[in-house]
Amino acid sequence: MTEEILEIRDKVIIDNSVESFQYIEKDTDQGTGSLNNQTELTITFQNQDGWCCPSQSYLRIEGTIVTAADANIPNNSAIAFVNNGLMFLFSNAKYNLGTQQIEYFENVGISTTVHNYLTKSRSYQGDSWFWLPDTLTPTADANNTPWRIRNLLVNPQAANGV
Repeated sequence: MTEEILEIRDKVIIDNSVESFQYIEKDTDQGTGSLNNQTELTITFQNQDGWCCPSQSYLRIEGTIVTAADANIPNNSAIAFVNNGLMFLFSNAKYNLGTQQIEYFENVGISTTVHNYLTKSRSYQGDSWFWLPDTLTPTADANNTPWRIRNLLVNPQAANGV
């Protein structure tokens, strides 16, 4: 009986009807400015004729790192995000389609870090989103190559320093 259930007789159908993707740059509905004072970041699409593929979308975060006193960080500073560090900027994430909530989770940084540890291999490196597991040494210095790469992503001028 079990063998009949697991036996697949149909051929695999591969759908190649979508030939390309077009990425659309979309600013937040709140406009620009400091995100420190905002409680919610919303991105809304009104085009009902377009086909969207959320699994291929991404969030690009641009900004400047400053001190608590709003002063610039020196060019050769030894700063870097932790693995998956940008996700720790968010307290929760929601995905709504119309009025229907599709997905919701709290503690975005912790949730996505646990997800990455469970689904990515130890050698996986996604440097564009600060996922470079530390190797050889747990210290935050130039001897820790993944930390150094994260440092240069945040502060490219540090190539001449640290």
